[in-house]
Amino acid sequence: GNLLSLPRATSATATHIASNIKKKETASAGDKLAGVVAGVYGRSTGPWFAIAGGGICGTCSAKSASVLAQNLVSDGYADAATFPAGDKGGALACGSQQAQGGPSIRCTWVDGSTAGDVFYENGAASSLADAAAKTNQARAAVER
Repeated sequence: GNLLSLPRATSATATHIASNIKKKETASAGDKLAGVVAGVYGRSTGPWFAIAGGGICGTCSAKSASVLAQNLVSDGYADAATFPAGDKGGALACGSQQAQGGPSIRCTWVDGSTAGDVFYENGAASSLADAAAKTNQARAAVER
């Protein structure tokens, strides 16, 4: 269906993007995430975003928002900042970097049971604060 008012993308390109993000999310987490899933929402000619996440291992502890922001800076998101994690709790940080089509915004979250990333492209989020608010909305919709 829809997430954040955008339809799930099912094209070959969207499926490929989701598969790559799922692989990267799984590889970067080592053995700390299980059951990672990913999806792309929107259209290539307009705003779109990709979301990926999974269950955090039972013996893992949630990182602080400042650690998430530091990790984003290390990944090239120089303006990374922390934000309230919403009703789901945990930690949330977002940052942006320049991409071919304009700014690319990434938000990362972790809590006691899940962790993941949302990548906003082609204007799917207007600012880091907007991306953080949308990430909290998406988490509320997908985390059970």
